[in-house]
Amino acid sequence: MACPHVVGTAALIWCRYPNMTRDQVRIHLRKTAQDLGTLGFDDHYGFGLVDANASISHAPPSHDVAIINWERPSYANLNASTITNTTVLNYGTAFDWVNASLIVNGTIVNSTTIGLEGGQTSTVSLSWTPQTSGVYNLTSLVSSTYSSATDCISANVTTEASTIKVPLCRKSIQEGIDVARSGDTISVANGTYHEIVNVWKDNLTIRGEDKRGTIIDCKDKDSWGFLLYGRHFVRIEGFTIKRTQGGRDGGSSIMGFAGVSLAYSWNCTINDNIMSFHTIAWITYYAYGLLLTFSFGNNITKNKFEHNMIGMAIKNGSSDNRIAGNHFYWNGGRALGDGGLMLVNASNNMIYHNNFIYNECHLRNDTVSSNYWHGRWNVTGSYWDNYTGSDTNGDGVGDTPPLPQQQVDYLPLMAPWLPGDITHDGSVGPADFARLAAAYGSTPGSPTWDPHADLDENAIVGPGDFAILSKYFGQDWTTYWGYP
Repeated sequence: MACPHVVGTAALIWCRYPNMTRDQVRIHLRKTAQDLGTLGFDDHYGFGLVDANASISHAPPSHDVAIINWERPSYANLNASTITNTTVLNYGTAFDWVNASLIVNGTIVNSTTIGLEGGQTSTVSLSWTPQTSGVYNLTSLVSSTYSSATDCISANVTTEASTIKVPLCRKSIQEGIDVARSGDTISVANGTYHEIVNVWKDNLTIRGEDKRGTIIDCKDKDSWGFLLYGRHFVRIEGFTIKRTQGGRDGGSSIMGFAGVSLAYSWNCTINDNIMSFHTIAWITYYAYGLLLTFSFGNNITKNKFEHNMIGMAIKNGSSDNRIAGNHFYWNGGRALGDGGLMLVNASNNMIYHNNFIYNECHLRNDTVSSNYWHGRWNVTGSYWDNYTGSDTNGDGVGDTPPLPQQQVDYLPLMAPWLPGDITHDGSVGPADFARLAAAYGSTPGSPTWDPHADLDENAIVGPGDFAILSKYFGQDWTTYWGYP
């Protein structure tokens, strides 16, 4: 809504001062605005309230300088040249010699002087080479030779290779993605972020500091937490993503509103997140904790879906995805059929080691869906709190009718799943160590082979399985999934 006011004021400036350049008008609008909020630019008020009277009452100075753009690296590599590019404007009306300096942790490390006519811009490249690891504060400073006018801008840069820290080095997750290169990690500190994050690059890792403390709050908007369209090799982990709504325009679209939405994406991993309170704004549309549409070969693992309209949906031909070790808890609430997992035209997906507890409807399935309800070794399925059969051989897997909802899982677990639980009794303890020890070193076909003990599913019971069991020893499913 501010656009017409700003455009009208810019027109007044050009009428009063017709020789000003576009960039001079841009800076003049900023310098004559009424500052609001915290001093200087801030996220809520920008540069302040546009002031038409001040903008035409204050003539541009003879000598002044401004920074109109600053390009800095995502991170700095040790013992390698780090280059910053500062675009400088001679905001004044007369020729000036402009001094440009790069300051690192309060010390000038590089500088140069350029001559600019009034209204002219130029980009200055200054370099610096970090010698020790750490976080550095970089400042670009420009000053006029003929007046006391200065301008500066600062930011932090880390030498942690391929890691972009938010908000230490970039103030938002989106900014981190925008400057990232293939293979980078965006490391997000604990805090609440009100963002719709468009992951528009491939081969990135986006990692929260702690899944209960690093929060994407969509504030009950028709939106997404993370949106991936046509992406591959993206990993998202360690977040709580909450409060999207299904709106009148988006709920039935290809994308759909969700905590995480993947469309036409493949080989991505969504791991160890909490997706909660994704609800509806309009009765005929949906909101999902996670949505897969036209997506293939993705790994959806160890996520907790709770208090959503629909915890997760796999739709529109999505196939060959692995849905393993997730917790669907108390989802639903609008109509019969809403709840834990929705499958629509989905095939060849592996769905196992998931827990379905207290959902209004555990599984909403159509007749076209055809999936595998077991893991690699075809020995276990998922846990369903409505399974009423029994375990006659005591291996922790149900083997008598009736099957759970929709008649899909012939290998239902008798207790909720958690990593390291070889005996499938809902906890990790000495009995699991005994099973692991008896099968240690075995591979398929060996006399001591035990597929239940192959926790990392790499076809050998070895150090990786021991590490998983040790990590979760002493836990039961309630502590692992965060219940009192």
